[in-house]
Amino acid sequence: MGLRYATLRLTNLFSRQSVEVDALVDTGATFMCVTEEIALQLGFDTTEVTQQTVTLADGHQRRVPKIAPIQV
Repeated sequence: MGLRYATLRLTNLFSRQSVEVDALVDTGATFMCVTEEIALQLGFDTTEVTQQTVTLADGHQRRVPKIAPIQV
């Protein structure tokens, strides 16, 4: 089957800051999570956003900022 990637533009609707990222598409994902670096680029205070524990492909777990997407 293979891995699928998509170029996404993420925008913080409060500050209007945006960033373009190449993201791995996960059709089974429940939440959209980004790295702390991307959250900071979007202008989020990472001490105030919800954190989500995710399991990476190599089996390690990490806490990352969770962003609720707006559906268009």
